[in-house]
Amino acid sequence: MFPSTSLRKILLNPQQNLSPSPRTIGQLICEGEAFLSQKGIHPGRMTAELLLALVLKCNRTTLYQQINEEVAEDSLKEFYRLLEMRGTHYPLQYLTGHQEFWSLDLLVSPEVFIPRPDTEVLVEAVIQHNTAPNPIIVDLGTGCGNIAIALASEIPHCQIYAIDISPHALKVARRNAQRHQVTDRIVFLEGDLLAPLEPLGLHHKIDWVVSNPPYITESQLYNLQPEVKRYEPLLSYRAPEGGLQIYERIIRQSEGYLREGGYLAVEVGAGQHQKIEALFAQRNHWEVIDIRVDLGSISRAVVARLGPTSKG
Repeated sequence: MFPSTSLRKILLNPQQNLSPSPRTIGQLICEGEAFLSQKGIHPGRMTAELLLALVLKCNRTTLYQQINEEVAEDSLKEFYRLLEMRGTHYPLQYLTGHQEFWSLDLLVSPEVFIPRPDTEVLVEAVIQHNTAPNPIIVDLGTGCGNIAIALASEIPHCQIYAIDISPHALKVARRNAQRHQVTDRIVFLEGDLLAPLEPLGLHHKIDWVVSNPPYITESQLYNLQPEVKRYEPLLSYRAPEGGLQIYERIIRQSEGYLREGGYLAVEVGAGQHQKIEALFAQRNHWEVIDIRVDLGSISRAVVARLGPTSKG
């Protein structure tokens, strides 16, 4: 039975002086796997291992080296608490406080959208198409800073302006930049899209604008995983006005800041790339040079180059 009746009482009323039955590491892994699988959380065993390793401040290998060791009561209660939270589909990354992106260990919190591997194709596109020795890059909607920090780690002489409308997200992003020692290459700015650049004198000087904007439409919200629609910040993924308005604004504003021959790279939702290509075509000044597919063979990133414009 999971968890024990006495432990459930402790979870509901921590003031009661009740002690759960002793459990070994091996027993807890099995109990956790069974509970999470019942709740539709997969892979249940790996998740249970990660949560137990988090509680015991060790790695998964150490768990199996100490498989028959009994777990202290405080750790047992904390493990069950985390399992109960994960059983509600609360994201594992928010429980651990970490997510890997571009082989970087990044801090995440409920104030930021959790980086996905799909977004790495956006980073790849910038790295492969960039020819500027000291590029000026703008990351719109930086979130936890994953794109900006990945680019700063790969392009040593770049200057990045990472912008987000959320001060809470920027706080997380700054911490990640400090952890990965790229604070000298990233300036964090709070505001809506490119508006924070207005007083900086960067008109027609930027080499790259990069963005993973909100692109989930209202009609798509129902089909999202519960981890996303229950717990991740809605502002970070829900697109207003049918999903294209945000791209129209980014394209239009980028024309005032990119140099001639500069690039705009955006992540797009499944089936959206042709609509985004059409938006570029409507503006006349752009040439789409690359469509990147993710590991699921979905067109995930569109890269366009800016041609001559009327500079005002």
